[in-house]
Amino acid sequence: FDPYARDSYYEHWAFHVEREILPRTLLNVGYVGNHGVKLPAGAAYAGLQMNNVDVFSGARPFPAWGDIRLLGNFLGANYNSLQVTLRRRASKFTFDVNYTYAHSIDNTVNIFGAFEDSRNFNLDHGNGDIDVRHNLTADALYDLPALRNQSKIVRGVFGDWHASTILQARSGLPFTVGLQPGVFAADPQRPDYVVGQSIQPPSFSEPENQLNSAAFTYSGAVGSKPGTLGRNTETGPAFRQWDVSMQKKFDVTERFKLEFRSDLFNLLNHANFNNPDSVLCTSYTASGNSCVANPLFGRSTSTLGNRQ
Repeated sequence: FDPYARDSYYEHWAFHVEREILPRTLLNVGYVGNHGVKLPAGAAYAGLQMNNVDVFSGARPFPAWGDIRLLGNFLGANYNSLQVTLRRRASKFTFDVNYTYAHSIDNTVNIFGAFEDSRNFNLDHGNGDIDVRHNLTADALYDLPALRNQSKIVRGVFGDWHASTILQARSGLPFTVGLQPGVFAADPQRPDYVVGQSIQPPSFSEPENQLNSAAFTYSGAVGSKPGTLGRNTETGPAFRQWDVSMQKKFDVTERFKLEFRSDLFNLLNHANFNNPDSVLCTSYTASGNSCVANPLFGRSTSTLGNRQ
């Protein structure tokens, strides 16, 4: 344990302006930020591993010892965002629209990751794992007319329905390009970026072809030097989903009612893909700078959300 460790803390700040721009319609525009100081490093394998095994030689920097993990509070994070909300409250029709433009930066590698160099955690200072630049959510509720002046049959079948909808749309989540699959008790390795090459391939398509393998290279033994590519430099597929719900209550007797409800998730049946496979090589050999290409590199093989 770091004998000089101090308590972690966050500082939060916000500034908002709210105005009624139309009757019963409010617009709120604000800046929201926070700053994390002396955040802990050492959760599971994301801590500072001071005696990792060299993946090729099998040797450790301190051969007389096994794993040495340094636990302490020396990481940091910051978040800044523009947040806009439009809200209307009326008797028959209400809606909320929320948009956020944000950027999250940190060096707090998640619990399933590891630092590229356990003795220099600032090499992993970059976009946060949940750095979503654009995020839009909207919902609306509309009470259809009760049709009280119509016949009992028309009123019972078509009147007094309640319709609601939710729209979600956001930019993709960040991810890191790795040189080869992770090895337990060893620092992961990122490749070098080839200057002048486009990371997005000329024949870009989702989900099949999202990364240009020619934009990455590496030379030398893994772990001998850090790759020039940073952490979370790439962005995965965007997410979009539209859900709709309809409901109505039918009078069965004076005491009992029957409710009919229909929920349609992902109405447009849009496929939302997870981040692509971002491991460049299935294996890498330093002698001859030999990379066995990963056939799934740049391809998303799973989806998230609801698809019907």
